[in-house]
Amino acid sequence: MAGLPNRTANAEMTPHSKDAPDALPLPATGDLIAAWPQEPQQLFLLLHGAGQLPADWLPLAQAIARLFPQGLVASLATPVALLRGIDNKPSDMPTAVEALHERVRCWQTHTGLGFDRTALITQGMAASAALRAIMRHADLCARLFAVGGQLDGRAAPISEQTSLHWLHGDKDTSLSLAHARETAQHLQALDVDFTLDLLPGSCTADTPVLHQRVLELLQGHVPRRLWKEALASAGTLEDVCQAPSANKGDWH
Repeated sequence: MAGLPNRTANAEMTPHSKDAPDALPLPATGDLIAAWPQEPQQLFLLLHGAGQLPADWLPLAQAIARLFPQGLVASLATPVALLRGIDNKPSDMPTAVEALHERVRCWQTHTGLGFDRTALITQGMAASAALRAIMRHADLCARLFAVGGQLDGRAAPISEQTSLHWLHGDKDTSLSLAHARETAQHLQALDVDFTLDLLPGSCTADTPVLHQRVLELLQGHVPRRLWKEALASAGTLEDVCQAPSANKGDWH
């Protein structure tokens, strides 16, 4: 996602105008829009955790909008079905996963932007559901940021079209460092395109270090499949570093 020009986003995050396309009932009540260009090329959806509101993601949403002026950036009111699963009960999780999947697909249909143009920034229960969703639905998103999410049991393979960024605060209690490392090792064995960041403190919506890391990954992370494609065509690591796809950090 690197290489796009910088532009200042609207200073106030407000619900989208009624003049927006109305083929679907979106934005939903409570959804807040940081940016909705006339012809968006990327879709950024932020889903908060329990005890938070869409407005809590305002600083990060605005920062994303400034960096990616062609992006539609929305902080969504997390579906009730997602928040019901806050205790990570096995019986609640399938409903939470499908609620998240349905919400994302509605936005993709509404905007005409596919999964390869979609980045999700999720936290808490939404992150836990999103982690499971990308293992169940190969066409959910190109980039998933799971903040404070957790997995019960072993991870399953995910599509090579998806880059997973798993972020956690070292003061958060929902996921132990040992469990995070164990899961990371399993993801690595599955050849999943992922990063794991253990950040200082608690990763809440207003944490500057979290914002900084998300923006760094959006701009600088080169999906593993692009490296593989460049290596296959170029033949050497030096040539890969010169390949346009690698230098641009194309996010999809």
